[in-house]
Amino acid sequence: DLFLDWNLRNLKTQRVFFDYMMLTGMWQYWDMFAPNPAGVSFYYGGQVFYKDGTSEFYQYPKLQTMDIPRMYVTERSRKFMERGRDVSNAIYWPQIGLFMAKQMDRNPNNPPVLVRLQRFSKEIMPPGREPLKAYTRTTFFEYVVPMRELRPGAKLESGKGR
Repeated sequence: DLFLDWNLRNLKTQRVFFDYMMLTGMWQYWDMFAPNPAGVSFYYGGQVFYKDGTSEFYQYPKLQTMDIPRMYVTERSRKFMERGRDVSNAIYWPQIGLFMAKQMDRNPNNPPVLVRLQRFSKEIMPPGREPLKAYTRTTFFEYVVPMRELRPGAKLESGKGR
């Protein structure tokens, strides 16, 4: 308790230290050390649909597939997605959809027109129980991609822009 009190008075209130911790991704919420760790493994992706009717899957980067330097750089974005899944943070979902559309916009004649944000989850079994092999897929948001946001400054066909 004394350390927490000292931390609150001396470290968290010093702007230089606080900015350093936030910018480097070193800040951790205390829930990381909670006695009840998360009982669900999850990751995110989006089904991106194109103007010609085809679709591709965009998988948001998963930490377990990255090397250590890439994990370090990506940690803040992972935290964003972890907290962004809650309905209370639904205000961010259109920006996530736009981000995925921009990542998948490779053909000037066939732009993304719709993104379905999807959550993949499975329960983490306690020790001694058989782990689940498959993830459950849930579509939680559909984003209609406005061409003016996908390609700012691009000329839009008459009547085709959103």
